[in-house]
Amino acid sequence: MSDMMEVKKPRRPRRSYTEEFKAGVPLATVQRILRHSDPAITTEEYGHLDVEDMRKGINQFDFAAPKPT
Repeated sequence: MSDMMEVKKPRRPRRSYTEEFKAGVPLATVQRILRHSDPAITTEEYGHLDVEDMRKGINQFDFAAPKPT
């Protein structure tokens, strides 16, 4: 076998990329993997969020009152 042999990855169902968003993979990365010309296409097709995803996102915000300076 040659070291130059092309390694092929198994194909994944395109819908599985929704999980990449949930895992925190940046939109631009998923967009390029899927070869979409516009990030809006990627978010419309694969950016499905459920209640738990929304809860995790809200919990990342800091709602504390700013400290006086």
